[in-house]
Amino acid sequence: VSHSSHLSQAARPLPGAARCDPRTEVFSVAPMMDYTDRHFRYLLRMLTRRAWLYTEMVTSEAIIHGDVDRHLKYNQELEHPVALQLGGSSPESLAKAVKMALPYNYDVINLNCGCPSDKVSGKGCFGAALMRDPALTKELVSSMIAATNASIDASIGEADARRPAVTVKCRIGVDDNDSYEELRVFIETLASVGVTHFIIHARKAILNMKLTPKQNREIPPLKYDVVHRLARELPHLTFVLNGGVKSFEDTERCLEENSGIVGVMVGREILNRPWYWGDLDRRLYGVPNPGISRREILGNYSRYAVQEMKDNPKLGHGTILKPVMNLFVGARGARMYRRVISEMSAKKAPVDEILAKATDCMLDEDLDARWI
Repeated sequence: VSHSSHLSQAARPLPGAARCDPRTEVFSVAPMMDYTDRHFRYLLRMLTRRAWLYTEMVTSEAIIHGDVDRHLKYNQELEHPVALQLGGSSPESLAKAVKMALPYNYDVINLNCGCPSDKVSGKGCFGAALMRDPALTKELVSSMIAATNASIDASIGEADARRPAVTVKCRIGVDDNDSYEELRVFIETLASVGVTHFIIHARKAILNMKLTPKQNREIPPLKYDVVHRLARELPHLTFVLNGGVKSFEDTERCLEENSGIVGVMVGREILNRPWYWGDLDRRLYGVPNPGISRREILGNYSRYAVQEMKDNPKLGHGTILKPVMNLFVGARGARMYRRVISEMSAKKAPVDEILAKATDCMLDEDLDARWI
């Protein structure tokens, strides 16, 4: 980290018009309910221009029957590459949701086949539960792919370049359906209708013991070798590994040449210490980091938050300020920083005043450090 006072340019957006190839998904931030909303993604784009970002999972029914803009709108000048993750178990409903999402120009539309929560895989009968039914899941992705194809007009070349890929995020198994052979059948069944890119959480999902989602992230053992075997045996497909990655060193080990995988997805560690990952573009992509300091990040985020709350009076302090709560984890003053945000938010103070007061809790050396 450099403590230079030189003002580097803030994060520049990647071009938003062209689709990004999911095979470039060297590093991605996992879709996480209640966290990876567009506010958190705005923060992340100040730390990395290259990492793939994912929305929270949105059900097809929520898009069809709810406020479409609230679920799908995002900053198209800033966020690419960005993937929309959908949940659902009806081919017709998912196809309709995909068609409704096309005008929003997501780079990828991903089907959730890995969420173990009871609401999703139990009562909802989708998420990880879909791994028990490869035939149904094949219908789902086939309908989604057909929905993207329906947008193709006479200008095939340009339209095809702008068509989002349909990808799948899954586990390595579910309950007793956890053999390598069953996983390979699931993958090849979906590949037979055109899915070529898979993000695999290297744990099985345990649905028959009523574990919480948190327990399902921790109790089933990680089996990276299963994902590596898939990548070796199915080289015409691409695989991203998810689960248990906590550092750059972990990421680099996972991406060793003989692993066969093209990328790594990280979730909770991004939430827990976002600033740590500010060296991502240099270390993993070999390009300059955005080089923006935390003082600049908070200044930008303050202006953003003020405008967001002005545009949406129902937006709560907790929602808009959650992304910056862990920005100083490990630094002196971080506890007071979080306390100021929490206490002033409870009093409904203006968000710019909250962030200014919280900034005062931190040392200049931490505020002005930057990854270069």
